[in-house]
Amino acid sequence: MQEQDPLNPVTDQERFIRELIQTFKERPVLWDKNHPHYRNRAERYEAYEALLIKCREYYPEADEDFAKMKIDSLRSSFRKEWNKVSSSKEVAKVPEDVYKPSLWYYSLLLFTVGEECPEQKNLSADLMRLFWTREYTTILIGLLKKHPCLYANNPIPTLAKRNEALKKSPTK
Repeated sequence: MQEQDPLNPVTDQERFIRELIQTFKERPVLWDKNHPHYRNRAERYEAYEALLIKCREYYPEADEDFAKMKIDSLRSSFRKEWNKVSSSKEVAKVPEDVYKPSLWYYSLLLFTVGEECPEQKNLSADLMRLFWTREYTTILIGLLKKHPCLYANNPIPTLAKRNEALKKSPTK
């Protein structure tokens, strides 16, 4: 397999992700918990507007929700890779044993390292193990199948459509 030059994206999707990450990086109010305006809704709204403008360059029908979901998705994938790297560093006897990230934009999101709250993450994972069962997973999948706008990206769902679908979902 030919190795790709990380500085020259070959597809519009790669170019979009690079530019979106750069736009995100330039707005620490969205990711730096120590930023003085991190909790300022107006500042964060303006920063999300910049992300939305970038998204609309590639996806004209994108809305604010799309921009947030895209960043969240990129960060989630990055965190999984980061956890693999971190875990392997703890057990590796030689540097060659450390996990090599396979995510092509991994290095582009390294600036976010340390911005997660590990105590909160561990608590959430522990609670999920205690309360979330296979039965609940099956029920959730069944409900999601009835409302593709809650998970499908084609066409891009709007927040209004998702809220409408959530209101239709039965509660126990």
